[in-house]
Amino acid sequence: MKIAAVDLGSNAFRVLIQEKDQKSYFNILKYREIVGLGKHLNSDNELRLTKKYYSTLNKIFLLLKKYNVEKVKIVGTSVFRDATNKKQIKSEFFSKWKYKLNIISPKVEAELTAKGAISKFKKNDKYLVVDIGGGSTELVLVIDDNVSSYISLNIGVVKMLKKFKNYNEYPIDELTKISEYVYNFLISNKINKQFLNNDFHIIMNAGTPTTLAAIDLKMEQYDEKKISGHKMSLAKTYKILNLLSKISWRERLNIIGLEKGREKVIVFGIIILIKIVEFFNKKNYLVSDSGVLEGIFEKYFEI
Repeated sequence: MKIAAVDLGSNAFRVLIQEKDQKSYFNILKYREIVGLGKHLNSDNELRLTKKYYSTLNKIFLLLKKYNVEKVKIVGTSVFRDATNKKQIKSEFFSKWKYKLNIISPKVEAELTAKGAISKFKKNDKYLVVDIGGGSTELVLVIDDNVSSYISLNIGVVKMLKKFKNYNEYPIDELTKISEYVYNFLISNKINKQFLNNDFHIIMNAGTPTTLAAIDLKMEQYDEKKISGHKMSLAKTYKILNLLSKISWRERLNIIGLEKGREKVIVFGIIILIKIVEFFNKKNYLVSDSGVLEGIFEKYFEI
């Protein structure tokens, strides 16, 4: 039986198709497309659906048909939660594609993120899973494979782009301004006391850390097996930030390892990542290529 998970995020849409046998799942196809949907929430939080939205979903549903997928779970995250016209979007979604769009809560998103992210790591350990998305950032404390605590922060790479409106070179004073904004944002949010005991490994999930790892590894052809588990230091991260912040978004496309579609938001993502790692007084973090997609399989599809 072929089964699929679809994750519709504020910045990227992803699909994972797996085949199920009696003992396990194995990957058939993993596909993602940068859509940048979060940029199209207006001042009243009404979401304008773009040509890219429709064309990417058409691709995804063609893939489901091509691979004869029998069971599908589709989730929408922050951008759909924020949209005031979410009911109309869900109705049109079902009418057009005959599948249900499940707009999940921050709690469920945190759970799926954690289940997916730790799936490639040592069990029965203590992790802080961080998922830097387009519209929100999830912090999930996992102890012995169970979610102990979580917080969903209303900050993400697309929201930062909309706020600061710059995606070219960043002068030192602007980088400082952005960094101070993120730091003050973290300080002003009530973070559970359990998070402040930093006796855990930080696992960074989603496009920002996987891009950093790919750049660090000088990866011309993306290989998720080499990405998951890759250890990054703050020193290396600052070095990459320094490189990317001094060049235009077009020049960033020439950097080996940088995925097309992330060139305008990557600097914001790196700053969010750095400030979170520093907030918890860490010098290193681990990278995971797995997240919500893999979490869907863990939570909703039983072997």
